[in-house]
Amino acid sequence: MVIILTNNNTRKVVIISDMDGCLLDKTYDYRQALPAIEFIKKQDFILIFNTSKTRYEVEYYIDKWSLRGREIFIVENGAAIYLNKHLFEAKYQVYQNNMVAINDYLSIILGMKRSLIEEKISDIIEATTGEIIWLKDITPEFFSKLTGLPIEMSKKALMRDYSTLFHPLKKTSRLNKVIEKIKSRGLNATTGSGIIYLVTGKHDKGIATKTVINLLRRMTGFEEVVTIGIGDGPNDLPMLLVTDVSIVLGNNEYLLNKLMKKDKVIHIPYKGPYAWLEGVKKAIKIVFEGTA
Repeated sequence: MVIILTNNNTRKVVIISDMDGCLLDKTYDYRQALPAIEFIKKQDFILIFNTSKTRYEVEYYIDKWSLRGREIFIVENGAAIYLNKHLFEAKYQVYQNNMVAINDYLSIILGMKRSLIEEKISDIIEATTGEIIWLKDITPEFFSKLTGLPIEMSKKALMRDYSTLFHPLKKTSRLNKVIEKIKSRGLNATTGSGIIYLVTGKHDKGIATKTVINLLRRMTGFEEVVTIGIGDGPNDLPMLLVTDVSIVLGNNEYLLNKLMKKDKVIHIPYKGPYAWLEGVKKAIKIVFEGTA
């Protein structure tokens, strides 16, 4: 088993990253990210995925990137944090009241069960039939057509535990009213692509990021933890606002404007794993040398 939670550096670098558009390009081919993953392993950095993807999707890439034994990841826009149980088993008894043991993971659930979310908006779902396609009616084939994901990965993407999703057939002013109505029920409605909208409880990637970093400090004894956040879409903003260094991939004007006043922001004007690695290397120079 590989333990990554100790090293001889004076600073422990933790990279918290979105997946789609970042480590994954539009082909979703895991092989494109192998150089970036190997760089992280060689540097002994902690890599935390923070994604709208499901646990089942993330586990597929963990296996392909040979990251078993190193797993720390956040799914469904901050709904649940999963940590490899063996990394923290010596501390488990101390923190078990805040955690749920699920197979080989310790999990912190910040989100709301999908069944409860759909119950809260059942009338909205019924009233918008014909203009919005909701998760219950989305087939893997249709989801694959919308997103470009292979059918097998689309099946994993639809296995949601703490969120539901929808696809608007048309983007009209009524869509904004639907979103506001969803939010009035104490829920969040966000999108990274504008094609798929995710409905979750009142959590986000920022809350999950702060939770997992505080946990790492308490359970590992790290005194100086430097966090690098990487994202490309509006739903990444809460995460990027709380990390020490923020990397924006692509030209999302909303993100860039919101982060304008923040120190230590790196902009890479294209997306995918090569942009990801370029951004990380620039961020490392800021962390260790004070310059980009």
